Amino acid sequence: MINKVLYNKEYQKKLREIKASNITFKSYHNADTKGVNHKTATQYIAKMDNIHRKLQNISLTPETKHSLYMILTNTSPTISDYRRIRKELKYINLFFVNLMKLMYTNANSLKSNLIPYMTLTSYIDKSYYKKVNHLINLETQTINKNYINDKNDNTIKEGDINKYITDFSPETLHANMQKLTDNLDKVIYGIYTFQKARRLEYGNMYITYDTYDKNIKTNYVIINDANEPSFFYFNDYKTQKTYGGQLIPINDNLKEYIKNYIISYNLKVGDKFIKYNENYMSSVIKNIFKKVYNADITLNYIRRSHATCINNLPISNNERLKLVLEMGHSPSESLLYRKLI
Repeated sequence: MINKVLYNKEYQKKLREIKASNITFKSYHNADTKGVNHKTATQYIAKMDNIHRKLQNISLTPETKHSLYMILTNTSPTISDYRRIRKELKYINLFFVNLMKLMYTNANSLKSNLIPYMTLTSYIDKSYYKKVNHLINLETQTINKNYINDKNDNTIKEGDINKYITDFSPETLHANMQKLTDNLDKVIYGIYTFQKARRLEYGNMYITYDTYDKNIKTNYVIINDANEPSFFYFNDYKTQKTYGGQLIPINDNLKEYIKNYIISYNLKVGDKFIKYNENYMSSVIKNIFKKVYNADITLNYIRRSHATCINNLPISNNERLKLVLEMGHSPSESLLYRKLI
């Protein structure tokens, strides 16, 4: 429960700071640059609804969700939409960042939950929301700066050594598979160990034959009539605009696990490859790797482990670049992920 006296005191303090700053608060967008896509808007609203429930003990009304969608996608929002947001989300004020910091002590979680509001406040052409947007931007920039500084420091923090995977040999990975009983768990473990670990794009992947449309912004696992997989095709991932669609061969050690999973789960062409969406995949991955390594290994640590392994391999720069791109990384980003183990 938030201390209302302290809240009001800090709010007034922040208000005085803003008034004394003499900053010119400009709009970040015009009519042509506003609008996120349906998928992003849906994800943002889900996060906002979760935060609203934490603060108000009630979900956002369907009308408020609709107004948020209209504003976020820039689908002809009305004056009523903006009024509804101002009325229902009164906590979006000059103390909002501080309020969020009380709720989310982890920097990455804080940033992830601030971003929907950073977008929303940048779309509302009111001086008050421009000030709130300015404060959110400052906080996310600070988090980004600290994150880059942390990645530039390639030494491992005390207590984190058990979160890094140092053995990616097929023999060890096959042995680790025996600690898992569910075929889906085995596949998820395999795609992040036998394959170079990507982000969460497997949460938007579908099963297909090799007659798929490469222009559709989605991801595929390609199989034949015998349910034998051959390639992953990625066309919906963070750096897609830079690297385009990527056809990645499936590691031979992983193929049998995928085939057994498809058969045991009675999956077919057109079905979603993994039932979890991208938002839920992170916690699923952490739980599976906990079963194997008895450590709190997140996707971030898995990717750091792969990047460290790649950069320590005695291979040519061209071979190293190929492996880095399989992770959806840029070469410079991969170097930042490298740790001294």
